[in-house]
Amino acid sequence: QSVAMLAEHRFPDFAIAYGDIDASQGRRAQDYIREHLGEKVPLPILTDAQRLLEKIMRKQGGIERLEKFTRVYRPSGDATSQLLKGLVAHNQWELAREWFLAHLQEFPPGSARATEACIEWFEATADLKDMFAMACTSPSGPQLEPEDILKSLADAAVDSTREGAYWGTQVIQNLEGAHSLKALLVRTLLEGSSRDHSKRRALEPGALQQALIMVFGSDEGERLLARFEEQKRTSLDSLNALKDTMASITEEADEVKGGTDEEESEGDESILPVFAQSLYRAWTSVKELTNEKACSLGGAVVSVTRRLLFSECASRHLALTDTAWDWIEKEQDVDILMVLLTLVLISSHELHFCTARACVMNSKHRCQIVVSALAELSRTES
Repeated sequence: QSVAMLAEHRFPDFAIAYGDIDASQGRRAQDYIREHLGEKVPLPILTDAQRLLEKIMRKQGGIERLEKFTRVYRPSGDATSQLLKGLVAHNQWELAREWFLAHLQEFPPGSARATEACIEWFEATADLKDMFAMACTSPSGPQLEPEDILKSLADAAVDSTREGAYWGTQVIQNLEGAHSLKALLVRTLLEGSSRDHSKRRALEPGALQQALIMVFGSDEGERLLARFEEQKRTSLDSLNALKDTMASITEEADEVKGGTDEEESEGDESILPVFAQSLYRAWTSVKELTNEKACSLGGAVVSVTRRLLFSECASRHLALTDTAWDWIEKEQDVDILMVLLTLVLISSHELHFCTARACVMNSKHRCQIVVSALAELSRTES
């Protein structure tokens, strides 16, 4: 991340830092560069919607090149919303719809990212009718279930209340610096759903009902509206029920904050073996294919695995911390490298998996827990 940001800063017309990187990771890289080089660099342009939009319009041949640019560089959700706002501001509604449909096709139906993309459209355009039509009924769309989108809208409505937004912000702040898997999962989920409530677009009275009736018909529209109200109540109940659990996780995080990697990972030893079970089949296949490849090339398995790992990380734009790159580059344990390669090769946008993957890949100790769990599963199966 640090090298990519430095390259983008020094060669703005030729380099862009892209991949799975957000503003908080960018700020850590900024600190690293300032500490080692004494140089102040801006956050990656893909985390700054306004700079990104200006660059596309100035350097990419105008707003009509948006689709190609975003397909290559995959901006974050906030940037996506701002880019859609830019299209609407330039009266490029047809292009906005065309690009939004293409954007939706990147995510598996029913995935969190698919419904989040719909919220991004609403935040950018306030157009609920087009959102439901494109996402749920259009022959060229992903045919999402309207209930899934309504759940995201209900969650957003609860998150945007003063109480919900304040509570989410407080939990994120309390877990800052905590690195247990539970803490990271909670923080990631809240950071993904929590925005300043004052910046959220409010649902206008009657707008949702009108959009649902226009797209799905009177009877189905009224049924879906009732489901939305149920989801709002459920979301509020869940928020209240979560508070005690979050207080417990925050208390655990406070107890081990500042400890060693091993101490912070102790609480994960009951979670990571379960995660390992979901990896077992993929890990078995990757292990077999990598061994075959090493045999055909006549190279050491550890060297071939490491080369494949670095190659796949680069092609899939997975962002790791500089510390993680340091220990992975020196790692000689083929079992650890094989687990890392498996994690990289699994193509999933699911938020819990992506968070757990990053948590394991950025910690050698957690990776060792997963290696041990997979070895135990292998012994049990044989």
